[in-house]
Amino acid sequence: MHLKENWCDRMTISNSQIRKLGDRIRIAECDRKKCAVDDIKLLQAYRLEHKDSLIHVFDVVSKISKRVHRGRMVAFRLKKIDTILSKLRRSEAQGEGKMELDRMWDVAGCRVIVQSENAIYRIVDLLFEEFEIKRPKDYIKNPAKDGYQGYHLYVKPKKLYNPKVVEIQLRTMYQHHWATLVEVVDVVYDTKIKEGDNSLPELNTFLKTYSNWNKVTIRDKEVAILTENKHNLYSRLSDVFTDNILELRSDWINLREYGQNEPYILFNVDQDTKKVSFKTFKTIEEAEEHYLNDFIRQEGDFMVARLNVEYFVQLAFVYANYVLSNHRFLDVWLGYLLDFVKDNESDSGFVINQLVSRIQHYKSEVLKAQMNEAELIDFFESQPVVDGRILKQLKKWKDERDSDLINRRNTLNQIDEEIEKIELLDRKKRREAILWVVGIILIVGIVVLIIKFLRRR
Repeated sequence: MHLKENWCDRMTISNSQIRKLGDRIRIAECDRKKCAVDDIKLLQAYRLEHKDSLIHVFDVVSKISKRVHRGRMVAFRLKKIDTILSKLRRSEAQGEGKMELDRMWDVAGCRVIVQSENAIYRIVDLLFEEFEIKRPKDYIKNPAKDGYQGYHLYVKPKKLYNPKVVEIQLRTMYQHHWATLVEVVDVVYDTKIKEGDNSLPELNTFLKTYSNWNKVTIRDKEVAILTENKHNLYSRLSDVFTDNILELRSDWINLREYGQNEPYILFNVDQDTKKVSFKTFKTIEEAEEHYLNDFIRQEGDFMVARLNVEYFVQLAFVYANYVLSNHRFLDVWLGYLLDFVKDNESDSGFVINQLVSRIQHYKSEVLKAQMNEAELIDFFESQPVVDGRILKQLKKWKDERDSDLINRRNTLNQIDEEIEKIELLDRKKRREAILWVVGIILIVGIVVLIIKFLRRR
């Protein structure tokens, strides 16, 4: 199926039509296969009604946030059709009542990622001056039950004709790191934890503990370590990233047009293989037309996005759940384990019994990542034509990758050293305990002999 050019642009949809559309979607059980194709097209037209407001908000937010943090990253997207269907279904299933489609305020979303919470609040103050604010939500001071943190607000442009509400999400680097980890876990384990799925409750608990690692108890950390071990989380993620980096080699070279020429990216994650591909486009209309055709024609997780980033490594960070080539979890988790084994309150028996073999496993994953990196570099160096921009991208990727792998190796070596200290101390305590028991036995034996001797006299 191929839609006529700008088909969606020619449609004007009333709130009444949108509410009726939402009702028809619910009757079809919010299932993409059961929804009528015409309703999917109408939903797409409604999504695209938000594009002018979204692009305006993106431009304004990009300028404002740069005044606070020059290295900030800003991205936007229209909410995926699948996600809209899921949200309509979920609102009733979770007892929240029927959500009217025309009251879904996050159809258009803009995300800002900065270094600190202080920067977030400074940007928020500026946004209050620029937009009509509909509803602020501070998940930094009041984190969500699942562990999510960030600052959300819904805004309306003041100077546009027929403005639409746009959601702005502001996160620190770590808050974004945690949020994308949830989405990566959803992809790898075929769950919907982000949407409240509790089919693997251990992973839900793990993610909540991980989000607040420095404030939870030693016992909570032990449970998290056991969960990571049981579900082999580190290796599962590492393997998916390794496979995708090699799969993305050709696509990466084709990203030479990404930026000013083709700023819109269409991501596709194959739900069965977890393989990723992407294309770039000049306009949001062109990208969204391909998105709709792909959505109707085949299974997969598709999304169109625009970012203000220059490098592939930044793209991979902002949309880690779509690029699936790396995640800071692979570094942060090892750092958390190092802190755990150095903590005087940690149980030495737990460390020895649970972490010794696991550390060797992590080392093998780092070794595989090193081999993968070497293969990728060989591929790029063998290309007959790779322009300067791609070489610059490659150098930045390689420098960051080298740094990551060095840090992982160093952290694992430090964990080894700490475990060796714990094992030495544990052996010393056991020797002392044995000597103490032997000493008690000898003393008791001597006392018994003395008593017997005195009785004979």
